[in-house]
Amino acid sequence: MKLKRREIVELNHVLKTTNFDLPIKAKFRYMLTKNLKATDSEIEEINEAFPIPDSVREFRIKELELFKKYGVNGPADTASFEEEKKLAFDEEYATLNQENADTIEEFKAYEKEKLEFLGEEIEFSLHTIKVDDVPDISAENTYPHWEIWNILEKIVVE
Repeated sequence: MKLKRREIVELNHVLKTTNFDLPIKAKFRYMLTKNLKATDSEIEEINEAFPIPDSVREFRIKELELFKKYGVNGPADTASFEEEKKLAFDEEYATLNQENADTIEEFKAYEKEKLEFLGEEIEFSLHTIKVDDVPDISAENTYPHWEIWNILEKIVVE
């Protein structure tokens, strides 16, 4: 079947993280095993083709250390800071970004190229399953039922 690489990554994530209600049929477990093996392999090849540059990795570590210092997950979390603390954070964050401007540009180009690559449609072999063999999607999932089903339906046949 023809799929975009991004869809393969999404399917892998859904197959790994979705909770299903019991009972789960052997045919579903078999499909799960076969498709995880295939999608894991494709993701490994994508990661080999697009390794994160060392300079970007070092910048992200510095950025995360700054966030940790201020007890935030990112710049948006600083809105509730007192003015003095927010100014200090903003100054340090701006300095970090200025010192790493080339790295940030390199990462933007890397992300653009990778997103284009993930958007390419390729021929990919997946094991399909009949709709009657798919267990009910549990209510205990992070994502809504319909989002999970939209991704799973690529491998479900009548």
